[in-house]
Amino acid sequence: MGFSIRQALQLTPLALVNITSPDPQEIEVSDPERLKALNDRLAAAQERAAPREPKPDASQDMSDNAWRMVLELVVGIAFGFGIGLGLDTLFGTMPIFLVTFTLFGFGGGVSMMLRTAKEVQRMHAEPESSVEENKDG
Repeated sequence: MGFSIRQALQLTPLALVNITSPDPQEIEVSDPERLKALNDRLAAAQERAAPREPKPDASQDMSDNAWRMVLELVVGIAFGFGIGLGLDTLFGTMPIFLVTFTLFGFGGGVSMMLRTAKEVQRMHAEPESSVEENKDG
C-alpha cells in the first residue's frame, strides 16, 4: 500500500489526515524481516547523521598558540601593573613599585611565551621524528 510522489501530491488535506491517523483495525502487521531491514537502515542513517569531532586544522592550532602567547604576555604585564600599583598606593611611593613590577610582569610574560614556543616546537618535532624513524625502519 505504497504511494508514489505524484499520488502523494494529489492528495487532499482530508486524505492526508486519514493516512496519518489510520484506524487501528486497518494497520497491517508487517513481517519481521521488513522491520529488521528498516531498523538496520535507520541505524545506518543515524550513524551517518551523528556529529563527528572536527579535526583541528593546522592553521587553527597555530592561531590558538599565538593567542595563548599574547594572553600570557598581557596577563603578566597586567598582573605586575596591579601589584605595583597596589604597593605604591599602600606605601605612597607612586612610580617606583609600579614601574618595577610592570617590568617584572613583562619579564614573566616573555618567559611564559618562550616556554610555550618551546612546547610548540617540541610538539611539531615529535611527529616529524616519528615519520623519519618509520622511513628508516
